[in-house]
Amino acid sequence: LGALLLPTARLVWLVFSHLFLIAAAVVLARRLGGGRAWWVVALVWVFGGTVAENLAVGQVNPLLLLLVVMAWPGRNSSEVRTPWLGAAAALKLWPGLILLREIILRRRRALVLGAVSAAVLMLTPWIVIAARGGAPAPVGAGFWAGTPAVLNGSLAAVVLRATDVVGSVRAPSSWQASNSAAGFRLEPARAVVSVSVALATAAAT
Repeated sequence: LGALLLPTARLVWLVFSHLFLIAAAVVLARRLGGGRAWWVVALVWVFGGTVAENLAVGQVNPLLLLLVVMAWPGRNSSEVRTPWLGAAAALKLWPGLILLREIILRRRRALVLGAVSAAVLMLTPWIVIAARGGAPAPVGAGFWAGTPAVLNGSLAAVVLRATDVVGSVRAPSSWQASNSAAGFRLEPARAVVSVSVALATAAAT
């Protein structure tokens, strides 16, 4: 996609996103046993509201959904297909938390397969970037500390917004600028709050 002009890349990604959603719907309905499950999946897709939003913004979530659905156990099995789950964790970290279930159930082989899948797909882009001379250095490393972006529904972001100083009419400027990871930086004290909340949430989960 990066080799294409932006209008072409957007169109290609939109087509693939539709294909990801259709495939996810088919697989999920079959895993749920077919029959009325088709209608349930269709109704959620139509009235859930997030499908159109993800397609419009070009989010990675249609692909993420397909990977998570592919990992879903069948009706006659309780085993998660961990290589698919590992692939999903390479896109966003939260599916990796489901892999912890394999530790509890002592399914070492499944855990290793999931971890290897995630590691390979996480490392491959970095290897390609390094082979091409490396990526440009980020403006700073502070974006790892979190953001109070209004579209961010995480507990860390909610706490940051709750502790921000709200003006009489306008939303805080940090809420408006915090969608830009390249330019936004948290103050050190608020970064500690953000990371602490995130770690506590992960530990509780």
